[in-house]
Amino acid sequence: MSKSLLFLAAVLLFLQFGCSPTVTTSAAPPVRTAKVVKVSMVTTTSAPGASAYEVLISWKNTGSQSINSVFADIDLYDSANKKLDSGASDYCIFASLKRETAVLPGKTYIESKGNGYLVIVNPRVEGFGTPVKCFVKITRAE
Repeated sequence: MSKSLLFLAAVLLFLQFGCSPTVTTSAAPPVRTAKVVKVSMVTTTSAPGASAYEVLISWKNTGSQSINSVFADIDLYDSANKKLDSGASDYCIFASLKRETAVLPGKTYIESKGNGYLVIVNPRVEGFGTPVKCFVKITRAE
């Protein structure tokens, strides 16, 4: 359709309905997304001195907005490849209350020892054995 026909259609719309047609273009909405970069398990001890593992999760902000919190599913498996009950669903792996400590777009958060997800090992309780594998899936970033 030529420009003159479009102009004529716009004038007719204005005359018929008393309004002018507008064309709106919208930019993509801001997005908060993250992806897991690295997952490691290190041995540690819990407060009562029990054997434990700490899951350290590093992730990258792949969105267009700063991230103040990240949640993830943490799945742990034993040496028989059986899923353990000591994992977590939609668990907060990062939280920042200050704008200055939010993770900016394109930046990576590297979790330090002592701040990870603590896994208590109790071989006498079904589902709480020693983890040998860990898979992490980010469920949401805010």
